[in-house]
Amino acid sequence: MGVTLAAVAIAWLITPSAPPLDDAYIVVHSGDALRLGRDSAYGVPALTGITSPAFLLLVLISQSIAGSLGGLRIAVALGVVAYTVGVWSLARAAGADAARRWLAIVAALTAGPVAINLVNGLETGWACALILWSLVGILDRRPLLVGLTSGILPAVRPDLAPMSMVLVAIAAWRETRLALRTIAIAAIALLPFVLWVHSNTGVWWPTTMAAKRWFFAEGCLGDTAKISMTARALLTWTAATAPIAAGLIVAVRDRMGQLLSIAAVFVIAVYCWSLPGALFHNEFRYVVPILTPIGVYGFTRLAAIETWPATVTAIIVIAVGCITTPAYVGGRRADAAELKNIAAWSRVNIPSGARVLVHDAGVISTIEQLTPIDLVGLKTPASIDAHRRLTWPSCGVERGRAINDIARAAKPDYFIVLNRWDEIFHFTIDLEKNGWELTTIKPSSKLSERSYAVYRLALRGANTGANR
Repeated sequence: MGVTLAAVAIAWLITPSAPPLDDAYIVVHSGDALRLGRDSAYGVPALTGITSPAFLLLVLISQSIAGSLGGLRIAVALGVVAYTVGVWSLARAAGADAARRWLAIVAALTAGPVAINLVNGLETGWACALILWSLVGILDRRPLLVGLTSGILPAVRPDLAPMSMVLVAIAAWRETRLALRTIAIAAIALLPFVLWVHSNTGVWWPTTMAAKRWFFAEGCLGDTAKISMTARALLTWTAATAPIAAGLIVAVRDRMGQLLSIAAVFVIAVYCWSLPGALFHNEFRYVVPILTPIGVYGFTRLAAIETWPATVTAIIVIAVGCITTPAYVGGRRADAAELKNIAAWSRVNIPSGARVLVHDAGVISTIEQLTPIDLVGLKTPASIDAHRRLTWPSCGVERGRAINDIARAAKPDYFIVLNRWDEIFHFTIDLEKNGWELTTIKPSSKLSERSYAVYRLALRGANTGANR
């Protein structure tokens, strides 16, 4: 009970009141759309653009208690609680005494980008927690727990389905008497979310990663380039997460750690093949739930060794991991403030009824008087076809033409763009090349690469209604 109360206090302390990622506002908006029975911004089914139906369901329930952002905060904080208590329970199952269990918790909460990803406003903390509790179930010989947690896991993060299958297989192999029941529980836990996604959107599973794959168009790069991007992402992540990285080394010394590592390598290989840049996105948002639970498992094994060398090693790697944490936390606080600022500015300065072209589809969707058009395609599925036709086959060279096609079809009045995205993808340059006139009405800050600019859009030679 003491650990749970401490976990609740820690979770509420570190979970921000406003999310630091724009994607988190997509979840907020979808929850609001479900409660209201309509999507006033995009006019699409509420689960469109949602990666994690299970997390959305939790947010929806929490929003009925605490409102839009308050509900999101509760859902995220509960994930941190589940993760923290999961670390304690895993360390206990690994044989660590109480003091070393607290050491494991410190390691799992302070390892560079891991900390900020647990509270990023998305399902990351819950994905990590479910894997940890599956490992607890395996070590405690509770296969039915493994079936439940591993069954829900793909509904929290679809890309972790291979790890879910490995966890269920390990539990079923170890407890053959309950093998069929374990597999059945996993299937039953997942099925409602599959049916929910299909009934709401018409597809059997979230399409968010497919939309990103067409837009970023990295899968058509050469093998050398993709392997290099993947290697750089993993090396950078390893350098920033010392205790977790050390735990990975320990984890592969036993059979369960080896099997989980193989599943993790498979998932990373799929990213390498289709979207290697995603491994860098949002402070390693996609890497964290793939590798962190395995690293935590290994670290608990290290913490359970009651020798001075093992204890000193654990303390040293924790200290090294803590060095990078403040930079990640500070950066995300600035991002959260910028998202609030652009939303507040847009409410006051963009006329009601305006159509707004965006690449960050979340925070703008919370402004009821605006109609956003998502040029990536997460919340505006019509955009996906342009990237499938033009961006992907050209490895991104024709992305400007694709965005021009999207804009001409949607006839936006304004364009809101993050300066970092504009530097990488040349949105404003390509729009001007394709006949659009852009008038700056809010410049981005030159002091930050994560600042938004706003442009009034007009198609040369046409009355688009931009000059409101």
